[in-house]
Amino acid sequence: MANFYGSLTGFGGGGAGAVPYDVHFLVIAGGGSAGIAGIMSGAGAGGLRTSFGSKSGGDVSAQSQETFTGGAVYTITVGAGATGHATNYVSGIASSIAGTGVSVATVGGGYGGQGSYDGSPGGCGGSGASGGSGTAGEGFAGASDNKWAYGGGGGTAAGGGGAPGGSGTGHGGAGTQVNIDGNNYYWGGGGGGASHGNPWPPDPSNYGGGGGNGGIGGGGGGSLYSGHGPAGAAGGSAINSGEAGQSNLSHVGGYGGANSGGGGGGGADSSATGSNGGSGCVILRMPDANYSGVKTGTSTVATDVGGSGETVITWTGTGSYTA
Repeated sequence: MANFYGSLTGFGGGGAGAVPYDVHFLVIAGGGSAGIAGIMSGAGAGGLRTSFGSKSGGDVSAQSQETFTGGAVYTITVGAGATGHATNYVSGIASSIAGTGVSVATVGGGYGGQGSYDGSPGGCGGSGASGGSGTAGEGFAGASDNKWAYGGGGGTAAGGGGAPGGSGTGHGGAGTQVNIDGNNYYWGGGGGGASHGNPWPPDPSNYGGGGGNGGIGGGGGGSLYSGHGPAGAAGGSAINSGEAGQSNLSHVGGYGGANSGGGGGGGADSSATGSNGGSGCVILRMPDANYSGVKTGTSTVATDVGGSGETVITWTGTGSYTA
């Protein structure tokens, strides 16, 4: 009897010997941390690249799909969000897809500056006395604001996201909406800036009172010094919302939402350490018939998403996919 086992391939037609096929992707890096102890600007979101829909990060056109080779192993790297620190400025970590014929990488979000210090460049720039630049095709620069008098007109510069952050409002830039997983989430909201000495009710000459809101898409809200207005709200409509800023003795800015790539919100006093940025995420979308079923790492799988006949794999931790 003939032996047919050698002709079998993986689930859905994948595995060794399968023909190449096109795959949609979303790759977002980890968000930056908002400064060190002191009055902080918002941090930048992680850089975003996608082939799905019409827009990628930085308001550029979506990229082309990537072609995966049957049987090839593709490494999925999910960048961590920056960890807030009392003395060190920390940017987010890059995310990527790498394997045969494919290389897609994004830059971690820039940190937000403290006091008169500048924000850093990144996928989206962190804010500060001068905002850090964003990476072309991934995000925007952070806002600039040099009004940092302790007890005076506390600044509220906003972290960069999928849209520019407003230096006047201190709100984090909005993330980019990408419906690759069928949920219409926003990704990569910038962190809101802190406010220390602004009066309440707001004084227009001091950019208003209260912390800036986190950008929609997981940005953390800015904190404020107690009694000087509301803390900044969390950036929602994301895979995980950011956190609101605080108005208490610690004055800690809100963390960026996990796996959203959101930037951390600024803290409002010398007792506040930097807030954490949100971790990144990698998503692949392909026809159900091509999905091999072979993957590693922390991930979820949904088939026939929205009746499309396509499979979506969402990695929230580093792993791999065998085409």
